[in-house]
Parts: sequence; C-alpha cells; structure tokens
Amino acid sequence: MQDQEQRSSWWQTALKSLFAWWPEFRKSKIGITGLIIVVIMTTLILGASVFASHGPFEKDISIGWGGGNRYWTSTWDNQGDVSLTDEGVAYRSNPDPSITEYHVRFQSNGSIKRSFDLSNTLEVGPHFTFQAKAVSFADGDEATCLVSADGVNWRTAAIWENGDDDGTYHLYEIDLTTDPNWRSRNYWIAFEADMSSSDANFYIDEVAVALSAPGYSIVSPKDSFEPYAKTYEAPSWEHILGTNSQSEDVWSRLLYSGQNSLMIGFVAALLITSIGSGLGLMSGYFGGLIEELVMRLADILLILPRLPLLIVLSAYLTPGPWTVIMLLTVTGWAGIARSTRAQTLSVKEHSYVEASKSVGASHIRIIVQHILPNVAGIVIAAFVMEVVVAILVESGLSFLGLGSLSHPTWGVMLHFAQTDAAFTWNAWWWIIPPGACIALLGLAFAYIGNTLNDRFVLRLGNRRKG
Repeated sequence: MQDQEQRSSWWQTALKSLFAWWPEFRKSKIGITGLIIVVIMTTLILGASVFASHGPFEKDISIGWGGGNRYWTSTWDNQGDVSLTDEGVAYRSNPDPSITEYHVRFQSNGSIKRSFDLSNTLEVGPHFTFQAKAVSFADGDEATCLVSADGVNWRTAAIWENGDDDGTYHLYEIDLTTDPNWRSRNYWIAFEADMSSSDANFYIDEVAVALSAPGYSIVSPKDSFEPYAKTYEAPSWEHILGTNSQSEDVWSRLLYSGQNSLMIGFVAALLITSIGSGLGLMSGYFGGLIEELVMRLADILLILPRLPLLIVLSAYLTPGPWTVIMLLTVTGWAGIARSTRAQTLSVKEHSYVEASKSVGASHIRIIVQHILPNVAGIVIAAFVMEVVVAILVESGLSFLGLGSLSHPTWGVMLHFAQTDAAFTWNAWWWIIPPGACIALLGLAFAYIGNTLNDRFVLRLGNRRKG
C-alpha cells in the first residue's frame, strides 16, 4: 500500500513539474496575447462546421445558363424529317442574330434529343417547360415528349395526337423530380414524331429548364445549359471573404483548410519533440554507443539544409499530409535531441540524481522524476516552435505545388490563388487571408515559445542553480 502511494506520489510530482511554466508564463503580456490568438483561431478552425457559411466542397452557383449560344436547337441531336424554322422560313446555316426565337418543325417521322446536367447540389425541383402545337394531325399521327435520367430508360412526359391539333401554341411544364434519379449529369429530353399525313406538322419552341434553389427561380431560353458559377466575387454579406475561381466561399475554405494546416503542424511537432527529446534523454543519460550514434546522425541532419532537402524528397514521394508529416519528422528531430541531451548531461550530475541511484531507483524512475521535469521547458518550448515551422514548411511546399493539392491547406489556397491568376483578377480576398492566417498563427506561437523559453527555461534553470 505504501509502495503504491509512493509510486503515485512521484508520478504526480513529475506531472506537476511539467506544468510549472504557467505561474511564470501568465506574467508575460506577449505570451498571453499569443495564447489568446491561438485559442481564438483554433476555436474558429475546429468549429468550421458551425462558423463556416458554406460546406467544405460547396460551390456557390447561380441557377442559369453560362453559354452564349442562344440557338438552342443547334445543340440537339436530330434524326429523320426534322427541320429548324423561323415561323415557316427554312433555318439557315448562319442564323440571323436579330432573330431571337427559332422553332422545330416535324414533318413525318423524326426525333430530337439532348442531355442536361442536373447534378448540381444547389438545384432543387427542376421543371422542363416548352411550347408546342400540333397541326393537321390525322388518325394515327402522334408526337411524344420523352425524358430519361440515364438515356436508356425513358418515360412518356407528354403526347399529342389527333384531336390535339388546334393549331395553337400551349405552354407545357413537366416536373422532372418525379424521376427518382433526376439529379443526373446526363438527363435526357427528347421529342419524337410518327406522322403519316403529308399535311401534319408539329412545332416546339421556347424550350427551357426552370430550376428553383434557395434565392433563385430562373427560366432561361439560352442554349448552353451550364450553372453560372459565382467566381471572383468580392466580399459581401453572402460571402464574407468573397469567392475564388471555383466559386467556393473563401471564408469557409479558409476555416476548413486551417484544419489540415493545424493537424499537420501539431502532429509533426508532437512527433518531432517526442522522438527528439526521447533520443536526447537516452543519449544524455546512458551515454556510450547510444550517444555516439544519435549525435552523429543528428550532426548529419543538422548539416543538411532542411528546406532544399524537403523539396527534393517531396518531388519523389507520393504527395499527402502524412508524407509531409513524415518528412518534417525525419528532418526535424536533430535540433531538439542535441538540446535535450545537453540539459540531461547537466542534470544527471546533480546530487539528487546520484542519491536516487544509491538507493536503487530504476532508470525509468530517475528519468521521469528527476530529469524529465528539468528538461520539460526545452521540450515544451521546442514543441511550440516546431508547430510554427511545420505550418510554414508545409505552406511553402504546397505553394510550390509539392504538397497534397487534394487536401486543402492554407498553402494549397495560396498555390491555387497563384495558378488561377488571382493577382490578375485583383482578388486580394483570396490571397491575403491565408497568408495572414499563416503569419498571425506563426507570430502567436512564436510569442508563446519565446515566453516559455524566457520565463521557464532560463528562470527555472537559474533557480535550480541557486
């Protein structure tokens, strides 16, 4: 029972020593300022699902047509006896730009069809609208409107036969959502006619797809059916930081990209400080062959220039966040290993370490209870500074196109801002925010790291010497 209490006591003492920096740290206004900035930014980033106005992959698209070809009939595939006319005048190869409406006329048998992209997530409740009239239909003459979500399985949406030929245009509206798979990238609409009478004619015109979405309700007669992307829009109430070339909300992209940047920074820093401090403790405490191997390997890594080495290695490895983390860890542990070893060599010569050895304390207990608390300041300060280095290095690699462009980070945002000509479009709202976040977070962590180093490492060291 007594052994358990003693074991619990020295573990609590060790853990308490790890947080001995706070009383000194809170006296520094710069350190507290850095801590407040980090807390605010990490809260916004981790709470992106709450604070972001758009989803991580959502593109803001106005419902309409982006193309300029208004001759909608020219993009339909036609077969059989189908002609494009202007109220009875034959359709010409070079359409008259002053004419805004063209018509399709079926004489005898024929068909036209075309596909539409209805897959946009913002599109809700599309309706297919057109005008049509039947003229001089005889018994057996028939025209049909067909729709299909895959171009294979068709259903009849409307039919005209003898008795419907009053020679007057009527407006037709077909709800496409009655198809369970209407949200298709290849939704087909077709008209077919089977007429034996030589006098029979079937006309259609003003074909459009009416789409309804939050804030939009547009019917366009234009031909090219393409959702109109809101690209390079300046900041507004709807988009706090505007939109980029992909019509993505920059504010939302900034928060979600920050999650990957923070993840890479914290995970890489944790691995670097864990490996570096662990090897430094072992080499400093045990010495001998372990110390020689670790320090010679550290010397090699410290001689090599880190950023050029990372650029070369990144060019040959599969891009990805874990690749960046691995490279940062492999090339970054040497500095903290040397610092931890030097502090360990100093601490292990103290009398209380020798006293623990004389009473038979284990190596693990001596390291955890006596040495680790004395090097904790170096480890914590190094961890904070490595977060900054990891975020900056990852941003640099991503900006050069050597990061994982499929995993958005602040560096990836800057990369695409450059490649998509944000400077040409004067889209400062796409360039400045990610750069400002990198700089602000780096400055905040630097404030924290320097304060820890000044208030904890140096003062605590002087206190122990006294």
